[in-house]
Amino acid sequence: MRVVIAGLILLISGCSAPLQSTGNPSEGLVYAPKPLYPSQAYQKRLTGIVKVKYDVDASGKTYNVAVIQEWPKGYFKESALQSVSKMKYIQNHPKQGLIINIKYRLVKIIN
Repeated sequence: MRVVIAGLILLISGCSAPLQSTGNPSEGLVYAPKPLYPSQAYQKRLTGIVKVKYDVDASGKTYNVAVIQEWPKGYFKESALQSVSKMKYIQNHPKQGLIINIKYRLVKIIN
């Protein structure tokens, strides 16, 4: 048997939003690009998680995108910010205070 390390499997899962949130982060979501696995993290075989807070305007675009927690620090932040900044929601349903966890994991594929 041969063991191959896959580049990544990313799981994007919603986290409970703060009290001012207007709903579930996946509700009305039209497009969510997969975050790129940072090469430095991949080379070091690191996994991680980034918690991102953001708002959605009436046109369905995200704004006020900010990392509120990351582990480990310094590897996944930029990838998560870029991904959430490109997310699209249905129009005319603005939301505030959404929080999403982006998990970065390497998986072993056994052939």
